[in-house]
Amino acid sequence: MYNLGQQEEAIRLLNKMMCNNISVDIITYDILIDAHCKDGKNSKAIDTIDTMKKQGIELDVVTYNILVDVHCRERIVFEAIDTVDTMIKQVMEPNVVTYNALINGHCLQNWMEKARKVFHLMIKKGCAHDISSHNIMINGYVMRLGVGSSHRSRRERIFASTYSYSKGRFVLD
Repeated sequence: MYNLGQQEEAIRLLNKMMCNNISVDIITYDILIDAHCKDGKNSKAIDTIDTMKKQGIELDVVTYNILVDVHCRERIVFEAIDTVDTMIKQVMEPNVVTYNALINGHCLQNWMEKARKVFHLMIKKGCAHDISSHNIMINGYVMRLGVGSSHRSRRERIFASTYSYSKGRFVLD
């Protein structure tokens, strides 16, 4: 419902659920937090997190990943790193979504060396990278250094997917 642009109705339904003593779980909150962030309503997302905590519901990996992603997309990478540190202190391991958001955040800042270090840290920590990890790195190299830098991706054995080709993010020799 929230993704269809019916935010008001989603909030009304949530309030109705709470008034009728229907339990709201972490999944419901994660959907709302993600939607608020995607709408650029970060203060509403924070309010939702506060409400969640007051109800004794702790943040999960998905919630932290939403926050890391929004910080990175807003180019506040240091805030994203602080969020990951908080996540780790809560004894939650970053997953591929966490690392991909961090890699993307560094790429958006044109910090390709840092993005590469995060990519390799992910591997070192035993977190399996996915096609998105590779696409983010390739896109970062192309945006930062031009098409020729995509050769570095090949040297480091980072390969493009059909998605990369279809989006014009990777150019063949």
